[in-house]
Amino acid sequence: MARLDPRGIEATLTIDTPVSELPVDIAQLTYRAAQEGLRHVVAHANATRVLVSISEDADHLTLRVIDDGRGFNPEQVPQRDGHLGLRALAGFATSMGAEVMVESDAGRGTELRLEVAV
Repeated sequence: MARLDPRGIEATLTIDTPVSELPVDIAQLTYRAAQEGLRHVVAHANATRVLVSISEDADHLTLRVIDDGRGFNPEQVPQRDGHLGLRALAGFATSMGAEVMVESDAGRGTELRLEVAV
């Protein structure tokens, strides 16, 4: 998260589960989802704060990337070359039995949430 600080984005990371004990495929999916969420924050959100959290309950791991940026309409996300992209991430997650959800409204920030069975 060091690359966020020079951009004036305050980043908070909370991990409430031993990620080193996750199966490799779930760890990779979680990493890719966090990477895409943070890429969005840096490239598009115009945010001043972002929270990244990883938690686990009895049967699910949840990753959340929440920013206080300008928000957008998730239904109008274009495909872009050179980026994993939200749609590609959702497809990758679905192929692993996971789900990616994006909640956003103009002026209200964005939450990217990954839920995967563990």
